[in-house]
Amino acid sequence: MKNKKGFTLIELLVVVLIIVILAAIALPQYRLAVNKSKTAQIMSLIKNIGEAQQIYYLTNDKYAEKFEDLDISLPKDATSCGTNGVYTTDCKNI
Repeated sequence: MKNKKGFTLIELLVVVLIIVILAAIALPQYRLAVNKSKTAQIMSLIKNIGEAQQIYYLTNDKYAEKFEDLDISLPKDATSCGTNGVYTTDCKNI
């Protein structure tokens, strides 16, 4: 009788199949968690902008027309019509 020193092809295929099934279940959940995190970050930013607008209004009796007038700092990765991570409100020049 031979000594069995390795795994059979069937055993390896079963293990690979189990890994694929687990990945198929985990990947959508991972994407959902990432989207929830991004949504929470955006909601926090919107709240901060709203509060900054209220403070600006109480000080100047009008709302700010530019982000630069508000006393907040935007995250480095906040881009709107911008490139290279630079935030801009002027989308016409792109």
